[in-house]
Amino acid sequence: MMRRGSAANEEIISRANYLLEGAFFTDTLLQSYRAFHLIMQLILIGIGIGLAVAILAFDDPIRSGFTSGILFGFGYFSLRISDRMRDIIVRRRSDVAYWQRKLILTENELPEAQRYFTEFRIAQWAGKRGEADDLRAAFLQSRLIVENDLPALLEPASAESDSSLESQLYQVSRSFWALLCGASVLYVFYLLLTVIL
Repeated sequence: MMRRGSAANEEIISRANYLLEGAFFTDTLLQSYRAFHLIMQLILIGIGIGLAVAILAFDDPIRSGFTSGILFGFGYFSLRISDRMRDIIVRRRSDVAYWQRKLILTENELPEAQRYFTEFRIAQWAGKRGEADDLRAAFLQSRLIVENDLPALLEPASAESDSSLESQLYQVSRSFWALLCGASVLYVFYLLLTVIL
């Protein structure tokens, strides 16, 4: 059951602080990977636009074709980076969830008024779904939270929006490169036809 002594609470709060620092560190690392991924994609998209303009500036199908090959190379590189970063981000997200699970289970030993992180996660989830009272009843009452309860509290609040954002970035990047590469191929064929005819 719940320990109520001051020394016991201090020990639990000390563990909770350690776990919160771990969650903070891994979440910072996760956000850094996301920022790096976004910056890399923006740089590669800028290069792709520059190459596309260069392709359109050439009247020679050989130069245009060579530049199109470079464009295809950057497109492939961009998609490979995107695939790799998605894998890394998924792993970092599970690291953050690990620390958060441990933190909630540790806070479980504290009185309800001292379960700040649990209350924060309830507020995050309730803000999206409007079920604050049900979640407070499930997670902040006197009963102890068990491992099986945690997915309902941790995953919905962040995983949906995170994976949706990453999925959209991937789809936009993929569509952008398909459009650029497709347009460059059509232009090279157009130049070839003008030379032949």
